[in-house]
Amino acid sequence: MVNFVLLWYYNIMKTFKTIFFILIVIILIVWYISSNLIRTSGGGHIGICESYLKNIATALEMYATDNKGNYPVSLDKLVETKHMKELPTCPGPEDTSYLKRILKGNYQRKPYGYKSTNKPSPNYTLWCGDPGVHAETGIVPSKGCWPQYAPDKGIIMKP
Repeated sequence: MVNFVLLWYYNIMKTFKTIFFILIVIILIVWYISSNLIRTSGGGHIGICESYLKNIATALEMYATDNKGNYPVSLDKLVETKHMKELPTCPGPEDTSYLKRILKGNYQRKPYGYKSTNKPSPNYTLWCGDPGVHAETGIVPSKGCWPQYAPDKGIIMKP
């Protein structure tokens, strides 16, 4: 009888350990997947912003090719010369804190920033026009306008 009780207890404990182990593994898998989904959905607007920066950079290069290697004084020239249909604005996040900022007043998203120089050699820098708009993702700094784009470096996420 004692052997039967010990065997029964051993089987229950073995089953409990197996179930507990499987439960822990499931919890870890769910946690890993959910954290990646949250990070991806929260930072999706940065990918769109990067894409817009690259599109503007391509239009700038086409403009420079048509104008003896010189870049325009402002991004508006890209639309005037039909190198772009329209200038995009940063998509920014659609979370509640950002919406609160928009609802405080007549807020409009800012256009991308741009600075060019043709001396000593042609060069330019593009940046997201809304300071700190992507900071909540933790991917870019909270101060300044990030991400940025420079022809020699590509997309720049941090200073």
